[in-house]
Amino acid sequence: MSRELAILGAHIDAFEFCPHHPEGSIERYRILCNCRKPQPGMITALLKRYPVDLDSSFMVGDKQSDLAAARAAGIAAYMFNGSNLHTFIALMLTASPDDPQRQPMSHPGNGGTEDDCDRH
Repeated sequence: MSRELAILGAHIDAFEFCPHHPEGSIERYRILCNCRKPQPGMITALLKRYPVDLDSSFMVGDKQSDLAAARAAGIAAYMFNGSNLHTFIALMLTASPDDPQRQPMSHPGNGGTEDDCDRH
């Protein structure tokens, strides 16, 4: 992904993951934590580390827990369940904020269902 983005002149500042799971097989990681989605810990840590314009930012996820974590962090979120992420993101970046196709599936204050947690 990083190489493909570099071709376009883009980059990702950080890659984050949560090793914790309350039912995990490795005891030291078998905990509940704030960084495991749908909790917003990973996102809020990144927001503290990088200057982010929340009003111009959005998150794309493939699970309700992704949308819930974004919502809890105050970021608009879009559900992606298609086959071409590039086309999906291009639409988000080129559509005006008032375009119905750019209306978030989830944003601060909206309800919605959440997964219990992500499975690795």
